[in-house]
Amino acid sequence: MLFDKDNLIKLKYATNEQEIVDLLNEYLTKEKEVVQ
Repeated sequence: MLFDKDNLIKLKYATNEQEIVDLLNEYLTKEKEVVQ
């Protein structure tokens, strides 16, 4: 799974699990849109 720099920076500074989960969900949603 590849992350762009912005997402990696956000992930690095995410302060709790929920933020990380939200970022992953956002990323996966974008990936699905690209595939379709």
